[in-house]
Amino acid sequence: YCRISELKTLIKEAHLQGLRVILDVVYNHMAKIDFLDDIVPHYYFRLSKQDGSFLNNSACGNEIASERIMARKLIHDSLVYLVKEYHVDGFRFDLMGLMDSQTVLDAYDACVLYNKDILFIGEGWKMYNGPKGTQGMDQNFMTKTQKVSVFNDEFRDLAKGGGTNEDLKGFLTGGSIFTKDLFYNVCALPQVNFKVNSPARSVQYFECHDGLTLHDVIAHNMNFDLSNSMHLDELYARLRLAHVLLFTSQGIPFIQAGQENARTKPKDSIGDFDSSDIHGNFIKNSYKASDTINSFSWTLDAQREKLNAFVRSLIALRKKMPHFRLHTKELVESSVHFLQTQSSDLLLVYTINLKHQGFDEVCYLIFNARKTISSVELNIDFSQAKVYVHGERVSIDGFSFNSSEYVGKTIDIAPLSALVFFVP
Repeated sequence: YCRISELKTLIKEAHLQGLRVILDVVYNHMAKIDFLDDIVPHYYFRLSKQDGSFLNNSACGNEIASERIMARKLIHDSLVYLVKEYHVDGFRFDLMGLMDSQTVLDAYDACVLYNKDILFIGEGWKMYNGPKGTQGMDQNFMTKTQKVSVFNDEFRDLAKGGGTNEDLKGFLTGGSIFTKDLFYNVCALPQVNFKVNSPARSVQYFECHDGLTLHDVIAHNMNFDLSNSMHLDELYARLRLAHVLLFTSQGIPFIQAGQENARTKPKDSIGDFDSSDIHGNFIKNSYKASDTINSFSWTLDAQREKLNAFVRSLIALRKKMPHFRLHTKELVESSVHFLQTQSSDLLLVYTINLKHQGFDEVCYLIFNARKTISSVELNIDFSQAKVYVHGERVSIDGFSFNSSEYVGKTIDIAPLSALVFFVP
């Protein structure tokens, strides 16, 4: 019972520190069928109609037939038990798109009785192949529920590139994208891969457990030599820009542990490794790697310490400012405005205006992903602005622009940096 006691203690202590605990759960597949197939042969798994073989749309193992009554009960009861007995606060569902929607919704309805703030998020990739008359809990379902959210791969790919192709470039890596497409996704309103009925349906992220880390995908796509101090400075500038983009976006921001510390997984740190999981100088998927690559380092160099403090301040700023946490699609559409004439290639400019909600100031956000200074003309008085993000600086209380930073209605934005400020 030692592990049980340890987990309960961990969750209790996390709650005392003001933290909520979300478990990563895998209900969509099993590598071995014996555990369930020995109970009722061929009942708990989906089978091919052609030859009766076990289906494997996950490419990870045999698919669970979540839509069947006893499979649904197994999932439902185990989730409720974790909430009641361990007091967990939510779940992140691996390959949730393979699970039927009714099972996930029933489990949510049961769990919310014990924790009114329960959070259900998951990988909603569109891969469901359950029986006719059922529907997967995938991205296509995000216009039909107010209870479950999915990872937004459209935001991820427009912002940093990557996804299944780590060589693709995005806004943060000098890629040629439509800036307005990125704007919609910063609003947590994806337009292509899926639609949502609320920004809360969209989990905004750059990295999770699959693929290159944010540090590594930028270093790889920009062909950086990490022994070169100029390349290293540029890498950290792009990392700062990425985190401002993430933590000022609508929806649910998500970071993988270590992202705030520029975590990296270099291939030369572990010796022999499956070459299919190596991309350039880095490791993509390290579930088969040793603790040498997967362990978490708490010892940070000066640049990582600085990035960590930067991200901490952004999180505090997000908590302070309701402008970055709009709860309805209607409020986002009426309040967040793309500045078409100011935005262009690798330059995103938009506003959040909540004056119709009783706020006195308009928020301006400018993201310059160019390697050169960008000038932006706005019909505002910069001397009245209160600045919260300015390049490497994040302030919770705000500060003023120096008069030398603007001329009349025009302001210069440094290369690879962001500006976030409010004007009456």
